Amino acid sequence: AILGHMFPVYLRFRGGKGVATSLGVVMGVWPYFTVTGLISLGVWLMIWGTMRVVSVASILGALAFPIGFCVLVTIIEAWVLAQLWPLAVFCTLVAGMVILRHRSNIVRFFKGQEPQTGGQSEKTS
Repeated sequence: AILGHMFPVYLRFRGGKGVATSLGVVMGVWPYFTVTGLISLGVWLMIWGTMRVVSVASILGALAFPIGFCVLVTIIEAWVLAQLWPLAVFCTLVAGMVILRHRSNIVRFFKGQEPQTGGQSEKTS
């Protein structure tokens, strides 16, 4: 589902960034990715709530996904990394793909040209 959203054949492999689709996919993998997905969503909401820049919130939320998974693996004794390493690889790949899809947003952000949502720039335009 994630790859199909990011690289749809019928749109010549030019699709979305995969943020919402990735969240939807991972929320169904109970408990491992559901908990880390909620952590990522919380990071997204906090960043968007303070900065109002969706792309930055999406990138940091994606980055929080594998970090949150690794933290939970070290905290929860029942989660053994030797058994869950395929999930660790998956969450790292998903986060990496989401971040890579945001390359143009990263460039615009550092140039100061990335738009905000719900901020003054939208109201005055």
